[in-house]
Amino acid sequence: MRSGATAGWVCALYLAVTFAWYVAWRHFLAERSADEGMFENILWNGVHGSGLRSWIEGGVPHLAVHFSPILYLLLPFYALTGSMHVVHLAVSALTAAAGLVFHRHVRHSLDERSALPAMVAFLMLPTIILQTFMEFHEQSLAILPLTLLLVAWSERRGLVVLVSALALLSVREDNALLLLALGVISVPDAGRRRMGVALLLLGASWLVAWRAIAIQSLGAGEFPGVFANTYSRWGESPGEAMRSVVTRPMDAMSHLMAPAPLKYLVLLLAPVLGLLPFGSCIVLVALPQLMLVLLADHDARQFQIRMHYSVAPAVILMFAAVSTLQKFDPARPALAMSIRRWAPPAMMAVTLLLAPGWALRAAGRLNPYASQIREVLRAVPDTASVSAPGYLLNHLAARPRIALQWEVRVPNTEYVVLEDSSRFFFKGTTVDVFYSSQFDSLLTSGGYDKVLDRHGWHVYRRRAPGGGR
Repeated sequence: MRSGATAGWVCALYLAVTFAWYVAWRHFLAERSADEGMFENILWNGVHGSGLRSWIEGGVPHLAVHFSPILYLLLPFYALTGSMHVVHLAVSALTAAAGLVFHRHVRHSLDERSALPAMVAFLMLPTIILQTFMEFHEQSLAILPLTLLLVAWSERRGLVVLVSALALLSVREDNALLLLALGVISVPDAGRRRMGVALLLLGASWLVAWRAIAIQSLGAGEFPGVFANTYSRWGESPGEAMRSVVTRPMDAMSHLMAPAPLKYLVLLLAPVLGLLPFGSCIVLVALPQLMLVLLADHDARQFQIRMHYSVAPAVILMFAAVSTLQKFDPARPALAMSIRRWAPPAMMAVTLLLAPGWALRAAGRLNPYASQIREVLRAVPDTASVSAPGYLLNHLAARPRIALQWEVRVPNTEYVVLEDSSRFFFKGTTVDVFYSSQFDSLLTSGGYDKVLDRHGWHVYRRRAPGGGR
């Protein structure tokens, strides 16, 4: 009971700190990606009757890009506040709840002493904690249902498994691969055979629904362009990519052994002490989604800014590590007893040692020009459509239409906001373009007038039809 009470206080503190950090993150315009703005724009349009869509994704329904009907559940919360703060508060709360569920699982699977350090290691996984206070992404909603699913599976509670599986599927379509893998390892087990068959049918049915509803009906038969852009070496659809990998195994092996995926694997496996998860068949459940990350083009920034693709594998690796430790008999002397006793504190120590690294990197993204930028953004009316660099869209998203300004062209929005390259303080990869005299001339000749030029930011407004220069 003492460990359970302590775990509750730790999770409450986790919720408070991660949400507070998000508030600071948002206030100082730290996020360079436009994902936060994209999702707010999706929710804003959904609340205002325009469906789950954003012009950052070309105006197509978001479910044609990622099949995530769970977003409909967020609409009442966003409508209540008109702010992404409530969404991040929900993510922090759900993640803290997942921590408590994991604590209970470890306490029953190992012992009371191991539960708290294992839970801290779980909550402090970089792939999890960065999702709770940085940009929102739908996969951050998968942490709790995946945790409930794996606990119920280990305890052979079939109904809870199916309910958790449905919740997990509603987060994003690629979670169906996870269910298929879990079904495959369940079928050989007589006690889980019916559960495994149900998981296989559920995962396969969801993929069929994704193909029929999202791709064919909503996406007009076109796979999201992000797939071809991210996996250009293998094909333009999941089927082509799978065939390429199977028929070109040496190319696949060479791709996986490159520095980028190896570095990624080291960071992912460090919190579970490298080899610890591989003593359990549960680790196989992580392989489909893990391969999605590892097979991505090395220059697709998959390893730098898209760690949300790793949320599910990271959670699975933690469960696989606990499952491995269960096999070490605590009654036996020497090595087996020491591994079972000291592995959870060691996992906690690794995640805590990694914390200063990602915390310093995160703090380095706090924008020193935040007050100036807010002054500039006040020149753009709340109802206007606007094109801007990605991080500015995160603060312009509560409107019908926003667009990412990532190439030198005349956009199709009422306003355009550009930034001087001298104001680009963040030393990292970006798809944004910057102000230049050539771009200024292009916009001016293309029907825009500059309405504000201040602090290194430039705001343009499209001239009314027939208006003079």
